[in-house]
Amino acid sequence: MATTYRRKPTKAELRRQKMEELIVFPIDWLEERSGLIGGLRYFLFRNVPADVNWMQTLGSAALTAFLVQAITGVILAMYYVPSAAIDPHTGNPQAYDSILNITDHLTMGWLVRGMHKWG
Repeated sequence: MATTYRRKPTKAELRRQKMEELIVFPIDWLEERSGLIGGLRYFLFRNVPADVNWMQTLGSAALTAFLVQAITGVILAMYYVPSAAIDPHTGNPQAYDSILNITDHLTMGWLVRGMHKWG
C-alpha cells in the first residue's frame, strides 16, 4: 500500500492563505447575516428582457439622482455654517469660509460640492 505525503506549505503560501481568509471572512459574515451580497449579485447580474427600452430606465435614473442629492446634501449640511457674521481673521463671512473649508480641506469636498451642484 502506497503512502502519500503532503508537502508542508511554504511561508509565502501560508501568508497568502491567511490574507485570503482575512479578506473573505468579513464578506462571508455580512452575507450570512444580511444576504446583501446575494441581493447585489442578483441585481447586478440578472438578465435584462429583450423588450426593454430606454424610457423604462428613467425611474431608476431619477432615483439615483435623488439619492446622490440626499447623500451629498447631508454631507454638506454637516460642515456648512449658515452665518453672515464676519470672521475677524479672514474678513470673510463665516458662510463663505465654511464653503472654502469644505472645498479645500474636507477630503473630496470639491467632488461632493460638484456632485450636489450638478445632480
